[in-house]
Amino acid sequence: MIVTKFVIFRGKQKLVSDLSKNSSFKVEVLCSICNKTRIVTYRSVCSAGHTDCIRCVNSINFRRDLVIGDKYGLVTILNKTDKTGFSLGVCDCGVIKVFSNERLVSGMTKSCGCLRGKNKPPEILKGKFHPNWKGGISPERNIFMQSNEYKN
Repeated sequence: MIVTKFVIFRGKQKLVSDLSKNSSFKVEVLCSICNKTRIVTYRSVCSAGHTDCIRCVNSINFRRDLVIGDKYGLVTILNKTDKTGFSLGVCDCGVIKVFSNERLVSGMTKSCGCLRGKNKPPEILKGKFHPNWKGGISPERNIFMQSNEYKN
């Protein structure tokens, strides 16, 4: 709910309801969930469509319990935990672990950590194993100047 009724525009009072949706006037709003007031621009209220604070919106979206049996990446939800915003899940590799609901829903967590080892590049990226390798076409002069014989 918008608490401010009037704003000052060019020395005159103007109703907040008469402002355009892109107006940058600051208005005082009341969060309908936590009942705290804060000052924001009128355009942010219009674009969001509500006056709730971001903390309350996130608590509604991410603190809810996930459905048992749902799958997020490689993680399947087994049960809810005593801690709000966390669920017990099992990864496809067999590891049972407590996962953050927010990170699972947003896609930031896809597994228990078992994917980290699979995404590593090969250890040796020199010579013909390097992706930019063009078949050893360096001029002989460059090869000789890089040798220990030339450097000594």
